[in-house]
Amino acid sequence: PGQPEFLPRDGPHPGYNAWSGWGVEPEKGDMSVVVELVDYLLQECTKEQKAWLWSWLAYPIQNPGRKMSSCVLTHGGQGTGKSILGEIVGRIYGENYKAVEDHDLTNSFNEWCRNRQFVMGSEIGASYRKAADVMKSAITREHITVNSKFVAQYEIRDCINYYFTSNKPNAAYLDEDDRRHFIVNVPKIP
Repeated sequence: PGQPEFLPRDGPHPGYNAWSGWGVEPEKGDMSVVVELVDYLLQECTKEQKAWLWSWLAYPIQNPGRKMSSCVLTHGGQGTGKSILGEIVGRIYGENYKAVEDHDLTNSFNEWCRNRQFVMGSEIGASYRKAADVMKSAITREHITVNSKFVAQYEIRDCINYYFTSNKPNAAYLDEDDRRHFIVNVPKIP
């Protein structure tokens, strides 16, 4: 991502960059609604934790193709706006964004991950313990093997950063010393 269409590489043929570009063009505007949403979602977080989230969201956009080796998991009541934040960020990524569910993470066919940079997992870990376990390696891996139906498997660099949502507090099954997850408890709407 962010590089020219043809990339130099060893051998007689150049590499081809399949990155399709951003979903939107940058322009100045009022972000107060998004800031208000983040403030609402992170109302139990410190100022430093809110700053970390903004940096986590911005860095891969400022540095296309960078994997953060950490994810954000928001959990709380229904209708609190957790997924709306993911959808807003997803619009920035355009075709490089994908919304997935548990079954997508656990399915042996994973062509959905090809050319993605930002993935929002909705209600992750609620149905399958296996999905929660898959999340752990997906967050930090450097390469991913793409498995499409009727096509030979192939490996690509993994540039995906994950934003997960859940209504359940046990969506991730974390170890006590896990450092990959930034957990946000979103209060229920009164």
